[in-house]
Amino acid sequence: MDVQTAVGEGTSMRIWLPLTDEPVNVETSTRPTPAGGDETILLAEDDEQVMSLVSRTLTESGYRVLTASDGAEALEVFKRHARTIQLVVSDVAMPKLDGLELAEQLGKLKPGLPVIFISGYVDDTLISDALERRPDRVLLKPFSPQEVRTKVRRALDQATAR
Repeated sequence: MDVQTAVGEGTSMRIWLPLTDEPVNVETSTRPTPAGGDETILLAEDDEQVMSLVSRTLTESGYRVLTASDGAEALEVFKRHARTIQLVVSDVAMPKLDGLELAEQLGKLKPGLPVIFISGYVDDTLISDALERRPDRVLLKPFSPQEVRTKVRRALDQATAR
């Protein structure tokens, strides 16, 4: 590996990898894709890329997705659609109203409403506590579409079983 850098000119990196005649063995996942559904999900996420990924993943799985870019907007969306929303997927760190405060307020409006938290910060005490109590209700960044589908389906099925 060769790294060269110069102020005002940038950095260049060259990496040399050995040639091989060995075939590449690519393993494919044998895990089945979790079933989708037709439930309505409220997605609260302030990062546009994450919102797009999660929203597209859920929509392609058959769910109806309502979106909000911060906690305060999510609360308003929820109030307009409270009867149809069956699950909330919320980032923890958001402007105006964070995900934990949002979940607390939504729990008062609709007790038992399942919430899945999205976070990139494992060291956060509240997320650590949530991971210990309900690891199935936390999506740690980075995550795959498969993880989103699995956690959402599991949370909805558990809520229905109650």
